[in-house]
Amino acid sequence: MLPATMTTLNRLRLLSLSRFQFAVLGILIIAAVFRFYGQDWDDSHYFHPDERFIATVMDNRLKLPSLTNVSTLLDPANSPLNTRADSEDGEPQSFAYGSLPFIVATVTGAVIGVPFDTDLTSYEHVGAFGRVLNAIVDLGTVLIVILFARRAFGQLAAIIAGALTATSVILIQLAHFFTVDTWVTFFTIASLYACLHVAQRFDLRWSLTAAALGGAALATKASVGILAIPILVATLLGARTLARSHGETVTLAAKRIAISAAPAVAVFVLFEPYAIWRPGPFIDDIRTQWEIVNGHFDVPFTRQFIGTISGVNEIENLVLWGLAPAFGIAALIATFIGIWWAISQRDTRYILLLAWIIPYFYVIASSEARFLRYAAPLVPPLAMIVGHQLSVWWYRHAPGLRNRLAPTTAIVMVTGITLAWSLAFMTVYAGTHPRVAASEWIYENVEPGATLTHELWDDRLPVALGPGRSGGYEHVSMDLYADQSNDEALDHIADTLQQADYIILASQRLSHSIPRSPWRYPVQSAYYRLLEQEKLGYELAHESTNYPGFGAFRVNTLRADESFSVYDHP
Repeated sequence: MLPATMTTLNRLRLLSLSRFQFAVLGILIIAAVFRFYGQDWDDSHYFHPDERFIATVMDNRLKLPSLTNVSTLLDPANSPLNTRADSEDGEPQSFAYGSLPFIVATVTGAVIGVPFDTDLTSYEHVGAFGRVLNAIVDLGTVLIVILFARRAFGQLAAIIAGALTATSVILIQLAHFFTVDTWVTFFTIASLYACLHVAQRFDLRWSLTAAALGGAALATKASVGILAIPILVATLLGARTLARSHGETVTLAAKRIAISAAPAVAVFVLFEPYAIWRPGPFIDDIRTQWEIVNGHFDVPFTRQFIGTISGVNEIENLVLWGLAPAFGIAALIATFIGIWWAISQRDTRYILLLAWIIPYFYVIASSEARFLRYAAPLVPPLAMIVGHQLSVWWYRHAPGLRNRLAPTTAIVMVTGITLAWSLAFMTVYAGTHPRVAASEWIYENVEPGATLTHELWDDRLPVALGPGRSGGYEHVSMDLYADQSNDEALDHIADTLQQADYIILASQRLSHSIPRSPWRYPVQSAYYRLLEQEKLGYELAHESTNYPGFGAFRVNTLRADESFSVYDHP
């Protein structure tokens, strides 16, 4: 009787495992489709300014040295792998990001490009190549979320969390940009996964892994140094499982942190060696970024956030646009429940996740640069908390659809609405980019030699679309972000309009941010208001949009953070 029972149990376990593996495979396939589809959404025009800058840096500054030129790596001023190497005038060049993703891209691009006789790190190719790398990295994020949630909360929670991560619009969108946010998210959740093992078993290998991944995150973006908090918390939680007193817990944790510092430093130095070798430029860049996010350094691209409420702005954008309302609202509810669990039950899993969520949210909410993409590292832990709470609700009811109707409905709604929003968003990549569509209209309807306006801090239109459709127009620039007296601003606008045959707005970047500061830009604000009312002698001739949606139903995303729409669907 016993062998038969064991055989039956083994079969049930195998069947359950197979179903779980099948679900994981399906989630990864869906995630891959969402991330790889529409990678050339801008027809290689680099409409994302950060990508454009990164492509320029990759093309001009980063190359693998030849075997006869390896010694140049020892010269920070001229090293072909230093993103902050000196320019022709002998001054260090600025670079706002960590070097890890770009060194990885340089090395892998050089290797993969050999059989194709193609320089994948050239300006022409690096954008497409970098987006592929980002898509692969983000698939890794989805997989780690599933592994984390399965270990911490069970299979059902893992499936829900994996599905939500796979279909989160913010992660899908960022996987279509060759920027650092996808890499930061990956290294963050990977380090937290290692921390889970540390908190549960106090395993030295996992402590070293968590620290190494933390070093990788720091070499990608310096602002995620706050990842040290969950690493420290995990170490204390793990030490507590072995210690017999608070003092012994602290002693064990301190020893482990000291040992773990070595791989963190080693990985950071491996990918940011010149930050140690010649720290001046690295520190200057960090200082500049700190001044921007704290509002001490006024730059045009943060003026869209004037009048927004700290914390509320981040939650609103993440809930409405980055996640979809169902997932977003569920995340808010689950987070408060998680805080209660962490306090009342001292749940190690929630203590660890909240040790990242709360401090990191405070950091981005207290910033004056409130870009939605900064919230990306919060998505995986939020997905896991939601997955766990929904699974807990499901298991609290007796088996049977009637008994589990309410939790089943909730699971279907949260995952289904999130999937629907991601499907709607993918239509952005299926259609023609508005700047390309507008350029086509210009070439077809505007006579060559006409004078077109160009707003500084935005793209100049029309873009080149091939032979016979490149240039042919005069351009007059409008510097509307400049601080001028009312008379100076009025003269500048009047002089520009007197020269222009057509007024071109390549996006809502200026027209939506400038009116937020009427005390600073009274004339410019009035200009946009009168232009919209067609009271300046110009009337609307053409408008190109490509909002997400299905058929005639489209979701206007102009209320979202500018960076959510202005790059891929202005």
